Amino acid sequence: QAHCPQKAQRRVAVIERLMRRGLRNGDLSPRLKSPTLARCFLGMIEFHITACLAGSGACSTRRAARELVSLFLHGAGTRNGLERTDEVDARSKAAEA
Repeated sequence: QAHCPQKAQRRVAVIERLMRRGLRNGDLSPRLKSPTLARCFLGMIEFHITACLAGSGACSTRRAARELVSLFLHGAGTRNGLERTDEVDARSKAAEA
């Protein structure tokens, strides 16, 4: 019962539908497809729960849920950090050429 592929597939399907809706509404970037977004989101949640069960803190709190959703939707980088990443990417591409 601990590992049930049908339950996992249903869970992924529900989250994937939410991701498709977010893509349609313009809430999510169209750079990624809904299956990828769903797997990434669920992976983040699964790892958080696993870490909590291993003893590294409170697991299922509303605050943790809000933080994880915010991280998924908005990322962890600051605007300046993203600009620096773009600069590094541009330099790497120039060096490859």
